[in-house]
Amino acid sequence: MRYFLFILSALIVSLGNPSAVPLLGPLAASIGYSLFFFLIVDEESNKKRFLLGTLWFAFVSWIQYTWVLSHPYLYIYPLYFLVGLVVGAEMGLLSLFVNRKTLGKASGILALAGFWVFLEWIRLFWLAGLSFNPTGMALASTLASLQAASIGGVYLLSFFVMATNCAFLALIKDKSLSRVLFFLCLLAFPYLYGLTALRYHEGEMASSPDRKVVHALLVQTAFEVEEDKGFLHLTLPQKVALVTKEWEEIARLVKSGVTKDLDLIVLPESVIPFASGSCLFPKEIACETLSSMFEVPFGSAQVRKEKGLAKDYQIDSGICTFVCNGYFAQGIANQANAAVLIGMEHIEEVQGERAFFSSALLYHPEGENTAATEPYRYDKQVLVPMAEYIPFGWLREAAEHYGVFGSFTPGCGAKLFVINKINFGVSICYDETFGSIVRQIRSSGAEVLVNLTNDGWYPDSSLPRQHFDLAVLRAVENGAPVLRACNTGITCAIDSLGRPVAILGETGSEQQNLRAALPVTLPVYTYDTLYTKTGDALILLISLAAIGFFSLQFFISSARNKER
Repeated sequence: MRYFLFILSALIVSLGNPSAVPLLGPLAASIGYSLFFFLIVDEESNKKRFLLGTLWFAFVSWIQYTWVLSHPYLYIYPLYFLVGLVVGAEMGLLSLFVNRKTLGKASGILALAGFWVFLEWIRLFWLAGLSFNPTGMALASTLASLQAASIGGVYLLSFFVMATNCAFLALIKDKSLSRVLFFLCLLAFPYLYGLTALRYHEGEMASSPDRKVVHALLVQTAFEVEEDKGFLHLTLPQKVALVTKEWEEIARLVKSGVTKDLDLIVLPESVIPFASGSCLFPKEIACETLSSMFEVPFGSAQVRKEKGLAKDYQIDSGICTFVCNGYFAQGIANQANAAVLIGMEHIEEVQGERAFFSSALLYHPEGENTAATEPYRYDKQVLVPMAEYIPFGWLREAAEHYGVFGSFTPGCGAKLFVINKINFGVSICYDETFGSIVRQIRSSGAEVLVNLTNDGWYPDSSLPRQHFDLAVLRAVENGAPVLRACNTGITCAIDSLGRPVAILGETGSEQQNLRAALPVTLPVYTYDTLYTKTGDALILLISLAAIGFFSLQFFISSARNKER
């Protein structure tokens, strides 16, 4: 029976989330953890408690992080097992305090939930941070319970998940009326609040049919990552030819979805090799590519020279003009008469040295009356270890073996751009998984959150779905709609209540591998949330208060017992 409960509870918890088996989400959020706690609540050995808790939650984590194993390089396997054990150790620590004394008081149950919140929150500070699969995602499995994230973010959901599970275990041990009521209150609050919030906001949406909308074209390129297509081993002319073909494909995708009222074209993160300003493409070939795809004459190249998108070089046959990736993006913006937001590598001088950024750059149609003379640029803030930066010097040689020869520089904050009097804020890939970063973007005035992503390193895995679920969560936390353009899924538009407005592809495989453009009309309905105002500070303060109050009770009780 003990082995059965161990495995059953692990399966319920690991699969009870929106990306796996959403129907198990409410079960995981209410009793999944308590089934495991039932096994250890009367265990006297702290060592055994810790080991069981660590092993159990490591098993849960290994199931949830199976997408990591789709990575092409072998170094990922020891990292996968190590991360599972370290995350498991958090549950091992919590298990030390799950006993009858702690569960005997409501304050003890809330203290356990608060302690767990701190353990989960600390994960954000390992290297680049481990932001996937917080416990609260169990409550993100239903639209109603998800709305509670607008109060205190995903860690408030984690607080309710752990408190509800501990209250259920306490109820099993002592079926008193007070315990029943306490459990039911914890269980019901996220759902009742969510249903009320949904009803209110749906009424507000219906009462304002003339609300602003964004007409966007979200392009999913489904290109192979550079290493998979052998890019590093090609000669420079071969690389230029390959990238030109990719621009031709992008132009074809854009053309397929262009409309007269289009506001914005969004392309994924790092969609094209080479830096945005590296002039490597003969101008004639670039013009032919764009002209042939759009079937109209291409505009003047002189303006693009002034913008630094073209340079003249002396070669054997004379002076030749070469253009960069930014030239192609500007050309598409001109031909489609819509702004183009694209993820590319960007290089600039910083304190006399060349700095590399993973950036999102915006190109307005030329002739459009815009205040900015330089392209808008947002730089990715959270970089992925070994892929985008090398965390330790001694890892440099190993990184070079996998084609990583240097580190990007992290960005330093939110930046907005405006189209048709609507403020847009951008995040890039991993940024989106951090509530604090998206909150920063929303707090700066963004009305629409735009994310550029490339999950191509983990093909045909559950990563795109887990990433999408966090995008839905961010929309609700901040009361703002989301546009996502991904290289390999999930490309979509989400409203501010976390409801998909449009998703590219029907099946999971199509959503990841389909090469297409998704036209969307997104209502810009926003609302202020408590989470946007306070961030994680609110739930951390609540958790600290719960731990402090129970600790005070415990010490007072211990002192009285000593006096007796």
